[in-house]
Amino acid sequence: MINKSENKTKTTWKIIKKETGKTQVLETNFQLNFEGNNTQNQNEAAYACNKLLLSLAENLMTDHPNQYEVIKLLNKLTIYITAEIKSIPTKEIEKMSIMKSFKQKNSAGHERISGRLLKLGEHIISKPFSHICNSS
Repeated sequence: MINKSENKTKTTWKIIKKETGKTQVLETNFQLNFEGNNTQNQNEAAYACNKLLLSLAENLMTDHPNQYEVIKLLNKLTIYITAEIKSIPTKEIEKMSIMKSFKQKNSAGHERISGRLLKLGEHIISKPFSHICNSS
């Protein structure tokens, strides 16, 4: 299995986690109905969302050549879409667990905060971060 793998290190760690029982199971509590088909598969849901969003503007312009009418319809659609999206509240402990998994590097990302700094301040920022995520 490891010899045939493209990423031997990742495969090795997967085996170790499986054998020690330290695998994480991500819950997917969603169902999407697109064009009359129900799915709980994340890849199918992503494909359906991409297909809808990529064809949306083109279809609106074809059906409604008036630019202002299209903008009105898009504004209504935005309200409809955001009303349908429901997030699952997360706990502070989940945020701390995620921050603990960050690599302890001094290099920063787009937000100019390093993984090392986040790990050092996880107990301080996890509660406000959870509040912000759960409020949005």
